[in-house]
Parts: sequence; C-alpha cells; structure tokens
Amino acid sequence: MKRINIAILGGYTIDEIHENSATYERPGGAPIFSSYGVFKAGGVPEVFSIKGKDFVFDIPGFIVEKSIEVIEHNIRFKIVLNNGSRKIFLIRKNNQIHIDYDILNNYNGIIINPVCKEVPIDIKTDLPIALDLQGFIRNCNENEEIKLEQASLPINRSYMVFHANDEELEKSGLDIEKLYALGFREILISHGSKGFTLYYNNEHTDYESSIVGNYEIGNGDFLLGYYFTLRLLGNNIKDSAEKSLLASEEFSMYGLNLKIPQY
Repeated sequence: MKRINIAILGGYTIDEIHENSATYERPGGAPIFSSYGVFKAGGVPEVFSIKGKDFVFDIPGFIVEKSIEVIEHNIRFKIVLNNGSRKIFLIRKNNQIHIDYDILNNYNGIIINPVCKEVPIDIKTDLPIALDLQGFIRNCNENEEIKLEQASLPINRSYMVFHANDEELEKSGLDIEKLYALGFREILISHGSKGFTLYYNNEHTDYESSIVGNYEIGNGDFLLGYYFTLRLLGNNIKDSAEKSLLASEEFSMYGLNLKIPQY
C-alpha cells in the first residue's frame, strides 16, 4: 500500500463532559478524531493546530504534530449528555490558526475541520480538500450554548469531500445542489446512529448502521478522515463508503478511551 500524508487543520479542544452523574474531561477536535480516521484507513495524519498550556493530555502516537501554536488557554467546551440528548456550550474560543502554505502544499490532501471558526474559510491550494461544515456555522459566543447559523462558503475547485449531519445541513441554508455548485464532488451526510448518505454524480446511496455504540462524540470527524483517506489511496467510491460504514460502527463501539476522570 502506498503511503499518503494528510494535513489536518483544526483546533484541539478540552471537552468537559457531564454525563448523567459523572463529570470528566477529555481531548477532542479534528486533531484527535479526524486523525484517528486517517490513521485507521492507512494514512499518516499531520496536524496544524493551536493548543493551550492547559491542555494536559498525552497525544496519541499515531498523530504527527506538524505545526502547533502554543497559547495560554485552550478551546474549551462543556458537553451535557443526558438520556440521549446532547447540549454543547462554548466556554473559551481562540484566534485563527496561522497557515504556512509552503508547508501545507506538500501533502496528498487536506482536511479542514474547525470546531469554532479557528480555520480560515478560504484555504488556497491545488490539493484535494475534505471539509467538515460544523465549525463554520457555529455561533461561537463564549459562555453560551452552541447554536447553528447559515453558511457562506466560497467556491473552490479543490473541494473533493464534504461532511455535515442532517441538522447542520438544514440550519446552514445549503442543500446538495448548492454544494455541487460550490465544487464538492462527494458529499457525506450523517444521520446520527442510523448511518449516512453519500451523494455523488447527482446520485445517492444510503449506508445504514446495523451496530449502534455508545460513543457519540467525534463520529463525523472520524468518518470524514477515514473516507477521505481511502479515496486518496485509490479506493473507489462504493468500496470507500462500505468500509467507512464498518469502521464508523466500530468507532461508535470503542471510541478512543482517552478520558481522564475528575475526582
């Protein structure tokens, strides 16, 4: 198998999880979850990110930290999980990541996956781009619950793969035809625990999950990283989607197990 290196642009997060009666912190963001998808699919994830001095977690060995700006405080979320519902509050946000194009343009592809607008929306490159919508349509007001807003994405001929979930697509004001018009060629729309739909060449195929795990955070990031890597490795669309479904089911069962209990 050929070796491919994929640049991942997005902020590390500290996720303060409130799950029923338990409270704990764990690392999150595209540098964790999309990197894991890239790694599991056979690629090398190299991260461009920002990290606070209060980020005390060990970084998994599969991640290559290529360009990390160290700042005083990390991006932080409070995530409340209760009987199947999830509410997310932004506690602290950060400035945008500085992009060094001399380094960035040496990769096989780029995943653009911010959590709260910390990645510029107008990345200029000829490399294939996979983009996750979520971080571009969040309101990103500190100490408020996260709300979704309409999107304004530029046309880009380098767009290859797009990912969002049902709610994000609806709230963004985008639709499949608009995404094609922006330049995206393969569109992944996640349906929570039910699987996802893949749109391409004005056709679509549903991929339904038969296994539902308890790991809810990072699934879409993982899916995007895994699918994009398979496509860059030369797998066809159908094979990539089928393998991505199986890998996503496994991820929902086992996740990363990186949380640190709070006593």
